[in-house]
Amino acid sequence: MPVKVRQGCVNACYYARSRECDCACGGANHQRAFTPSGGVTRVIAMNDGFYKLSDVGNESDSVPAAGGIPPEALAKVAEEASKYRRFQDRKDASLEQSYLAHQDIADDFNRAADRLEDAGDLSDAVRARDRADLEAGQAQDRFAELNRRREEAESPADPTREFHRQRAEQLRAGEALHRKEADRLEAAGRAHKAADERVMADAAGGAAARYERAAGIAPPEPGTATRLQAQADDLAAQAAQVRQERERRDKRAAESREADRKAREAAADRDRRDAERAAQFDKIRPDERQRLEAVVAAQRANGTAAHMAAQSVVDRTALDEAAQGVNATYKVELADGTIGYQKPAGGAAGNGAGYQVTAIEQVTHEAAAYHLAQAMGEGYDGLVPPTVIVDDPELGLGSIQQHAGATDAIAVTIYGDQWENQIHEDQLRHAALFDAVIGHQDRHAWNWRVTPKDSSGRRGIALIDNGYAFARSRVLNKTGIVDWRNQGGLARTRLDASERGVLRKLADSDDLCGIHQMVGEQRAAAMRERIEFMLDEDRVMDEAEIRLVSERAAVAWA
Repeated sequence: MPVKVRQGCVNACYYARSRECDCACGGANHQRAFTPSGGVTRVIAMNDGFYKLSDVGNESDSVPAAGGIPPEALAKVAEEASKYRRFQDRKDASLEQSYLAHQDIADDFNRAADRLEDAGDLSDAVRARDRADLEAGQAQDRFAELNRRREEAESPADPTREFHRQRAEQLRAGEALHRKEADRLEAAGRAHKAADERVMADAAGGAAARYERAAGIAPPEPGTATRLQAQADDLAAQAAQVRQERERRDKRAAESREADRKAREAAADRDRRDAERAAQFDKIRPDERQRLEAVVAAQRANGTAAHMAAQSVVDRTALDEAAQGVNATYKVELADGTIGYQKPAGGAAGNGAGYQVTAIEQVTHEAAAYHLAQAMGEGYDGLVPPTVIVDDPELGLGSIQQHAGATDAIAVTIYGDQWENQIHEDQLRHAALFDAVIGHQDRHAWNWRVTPKDSSGRRGIALIDNGYAFARSRVLNKTGIVDWRNQGGLARTRLDASERGVLRKLADSDDLCGIHQMVGEQRAAAMRERIEFMLDEDRVMDEAEIRLVSERAAVAWA
């Protein structure tokens, strides 16, 4: 039963040899003790798993009149502490005597081995030397234990410190210990095996008798070498397991560090791209921002464009300079498998200034051309592949145009019979009218593609690279398809009824079917002037007229 006292109830835990405080205090004074002088508490330490006052015998036996530990309790604690110290002293003395005895035995066997070696009896010398090593090891173990106990006597014991060693240190220490013991046992096994063979060959037992006389020990039992070798193999296997576990831990740690490094680099890269995108948006003029918003609103209302804009890029390859032209262009695959071509605003060529087109306008014009073709209706809605504006996490603001199934990297020359007889003429006529309406400033042979032949043996046409469209100046580079229509005489240039209907539809619309907000006031005025000119003349305008009308309208609007 626990000893119940009024104060300092830890004494009850100590005397009851309990690991938990089960005193009258109910645990309130757990690991606390009151000194006889009253009011001052002292922390107690664990000793062999039981509570023990840390300062037994260091306080006066006098007890204050009110409260405090009873003198008889203090006297009993002091007596127990004195007994415990005497027991520890006897244990230390026993360890020291054991250490000296093992050391003496080791010295005796070493001297015996020296005598045997001098006598030429190497097998017996090996046995004596091995026994000396064993005794020396026992002596070292006793010496280490004695030092450990003396160190604990000099400082408060901490019975939990062995459980707080680092795992890596335990593995390394264990491996080294196993390896050392395995090497020792392996060497001893080889020596015993050789000795066994010689002993077995000595039928008269003379070697065994000499060994007994010189060393005072019996020869090893048969099979000792095999047993020691098995122990060495077992220890070697344990050391290998420890080494493998450490290697696996080191590998996991290295993989974790590499993953952390990549995560930090990815985060830094994202921050850099976000900063670049923010800087890019900061440079956009208010009027350009309004045009971007108008295009984005139109593509949200268009099912095909809305679906395409919602797809993320899963694969991207930069085109070489010969294939991409003056602007940076990437062939991309979207999440739904769509193949397209991406042009970031940051990769726009500097020669856009010569056409009076900014990098942001090149992006909006690419998408605006697609929406205009859709608004012009049948015969025109397939001329420009679906094109959307995107804010890409890596490349920033730009456009993506769907690959129209057209032949890649073919410079098309439509003069003569080679292409004129292969492409549907009505598509060429529609493309020429479309380019005249938008005032395309750079429709050279690389800025359009032909599609594979259909069942009739004819090819279709796809108009790409529409960034330099919606002209507002005299600057024109190439107007190839418009030139083709104007070189066919009046029969080719004259508008038919469907073409007049399309132009009238645009002219009657206050916002040019939504294109006004996408290209701005000045470019919209030039586009309306081109439409009115062709309606008045009842024909498709030529290159010179596109220059003149575009500039005149822009100047008049300004």
